Amino acid sequence: MRLFKGDHRALDDLLALVTRREAELWRARTVLEQLDETKQEHSMTVEQWANVTMVNDGHDIFVEVNGVKIAKRGRPGTAQAGAWISLEPGWTVSDSGTHSLEIAHDGVPLQ
Repeated sequence: MRLFKGDHRALDDLLALVTRREAELWRARTVLEQLDETKQEHSMTVEQWANVTMVNDGHDIFVEVNGVKIAKRGRPGTAQAGAWISLEPGWTVSDSGTHSLEIAHDGVPLQ
């Protein structure tokens, strides 16, 4: 490849542009990693300080976490009878004893 006098300046400009783009991509990756860490920290906080209640509205029994219905009990005579049906993505509820439930969010049990 032959370069002429004016080509060096164009190459320098191109190199500067590529360097700026690499720096912008690095900053964007850093921001995304920080957002992911913040999301994980928030998720842990919600799980550690969750307010869990059971609600009977006269027709169904629900499990609520921080005021959000996450699961309901399957009605007798249906295929889901006696099972907990998830109402919110990522949440699972299961019986873990006579008078206790196991509640998890994205596979992490509530404590």
